[in-house]
This record gives sequence, C-alpha cells and structure tokens, in this order.
Amino acid sequence: MFRTNLSLTYLGSCAVLLEYGDLRVVTEPGLAVSRGLAPFETCLMSSVTGASLLITATPGRRTRAPRSPVDTLGFALGRDRPGDLFYATGRSVWCDEMATVADCFSPKVIFTTMEGEGLINVSRAFPDAVITVAVDDQSDEARPRLKDMGRPITRDERPPGLRLLYPGKKLCFNIAA
Repeated sequence: MFRTNLSLTYLGSCAVLLEYGDLRVVTEPGLAVSRGLAPFETCLMSSVTGASLLITATPGRRTRAPRSPVDTLGFALGRDRPGDLFYATGRSVWCDEMATVADCFSPKVIFTTMEGEGLINVSRAFPDAVITVAVDDQSDEARPRLKDMGRPITRDERPPGLRLLYPGKKLCFNIAA
C-alpha cells in the first residue's frame, strides 16, 4: 500500500500552507504566485523533482442571501484523480454548490473555516474525511459553535475525526492510497 505525507500549517486569517512532498500550496490569494481557474477547472502542478498534484477550483458562496453570486472560493487537490486528497472550502457558507463538490470528489482531508450548521453539513457530505477547522483563539476551548442557535455543537453533532488547527501549528497526515 502506498502512503503519502500531507501537512497543514495554519497561517492565520484563513490562510493555510499545505505541504505535499516538495510541493507547497497556500490557500490565500496574494501570498503566492497564483493562476485563476473557473469552477471545476483542473490544472497540473509539478515540482522539479517530479511530484505532482491536480488542482481543481471549487465553487461556493460567501452568503446565504438569495441570488448571491457563485464564487470560486475553494480548491480540491488530487494525486491520482481530481479531489482524491484534499479539499479547502474557502470562505464559504454551506450551499448547493458544495453538495455538488461532495458528489464529485472524495478527499481524505478537508480544511474549512465553517462553524455550526455548515460544519455539520460538511461532515455529513464527506463522512470518510478528516475535517480540520481553523481556530484563531487558542485561549478558547475552540468548540465550534452553532452561532445562529447560540449553543455549542453537541457531542453527537461533532464530526468524527474533527481536528482543530491553530495559527502557526502544523497537522500531519499519513494517508494510505
């Protein structure tokens, strides 16, 4: 069985550094050289040592408002096929377009900034993935909240395998292919 190492380092302000071999991807525009992609468009990223990743742009919405525009906010990474390794939701709320992403991809690891209902929906849509959530306040118990309901997520609602990602901290994953 082939295994791969993937690591995430939270840079703060929703930016994450993803490392896969000698390839590095930053989730925040402007922090690295970038190329815009249309939703579900895929490109190949290769290193000088031959490591490669498939990068696919994913749609999302910044708000639940009716008729809000669909933005390309996130991305999926694949090793053997698009989206089989990692998915970053971007700064989005849960929406129908994300359900489409769930129908297309089966990532092993997901990074999101969503809390509450959005986090619960992500965990239901991707039941086999490890979900990492950005947490800016290390002094907080960092229990993701159902903000609109004013209560913490219950133990039964908490996604299995949920990992909290703090600024400057790195999470490492050894993923079987």
